[in-house]
Amino acid sequence: MIDWIDRDGQLSGVDAFEARELGIEAKDITDVALERIYSSSSAATLRAIARGEQPTGSAIPVWVNSSSYSEIPMLATVIPDGVRGAAVVKQVLTPTVLGIGPELLERVEILSQMIGAATEAC
Repeated sequence: MIDWIDRDGQLSGVDAFEARELGIEAKDITDVALERIYSSSSAATLRAIARGEQPTGSAIPVWVNSSSYSEIPMLATVIPDGVRGAAVVKQVLTPTVLGIGPELLERVEILSQMIGAATEAC
């Protein structure tokens, strides 16, 4: 999954696979808020990186929204991409990548869904 963020921190492009997964039409890309793809904290971090307010480092954790209204943890690498701004290349944090057992992953998923579905602050 790859998307591009311009120097102002706005979404400027999304690869076809990611657009399909999130139900985003290619013609609507410039009207899509970064929060449509990322959690608010991940979007804020990526905006800061795109604006040069925060260094990128090698990779950062991000939470990506899914079409089922849950957030998926991913590892993102932000790469400068000239005129297009910065490319954000993401990898899903599978149990193998995380090096954790299935039980712990299931617990994290359940808690993530509960928090994502909450309508009030806990």
